[in-house]
Amino acid sequence: MTAASHARDAMRNVMRHTKPLNIQHLAFGACLLSACASASVRVAPSAAPQSRRPLSMQDGVDGTVVGFPGLWRDQDTGAEATVEASGGGFAVTSVIDDDGEVYVVMATSWEDPRLRWAIHVPSTGYDVAYDCRHDVAQGLLRCDWAGTAGHGEVTFHRSD
Repeated sequence: MTAASHARDAMRNVMRHTKPLNIQHLAFGACLLSACASASVRVAPSAAPQSRRPLSMQDGVDGTVVGFPGLWRDQDTGAEATVEASGGGFAVTSVIDDDGEVYVVMATSWEDPRLRWAIHVPSTGYDVAYDCRHDVAQGLLRCDWAGTAGHGEVTFHRSD
């Protein structure tokens, strides 16, 4: 199975088991279903996405967002996501749960200030899509998620 067909199947599973999605979710899902042909979203493990406009939160010496790239932990599940700066934007490059299971990052996108990604959890077969905002003032990553197991909100805290 190709990465594109796996992403397409995963997004179909996500869409079958979720609440009504907003336009951002639909755009992200449409990209996954069309094998991510746009420049702003890529199916993992290809190059990280590009920002569609200049970063509004740039304050690092090298132009990166201070405090954004790094490790982010979901306090409820213990899953840890790695966010890296890449090509003027950001990408989730890995997600590992608290017992060491490596989730498959199927797609990731950045459109300032939103970071989106979709994962597949091998042990359960679940697919989950995240739509996150970096809360600079609080130092948090606040996310809506939707997937095979339902939908909800989660907050990631820095763990490094």
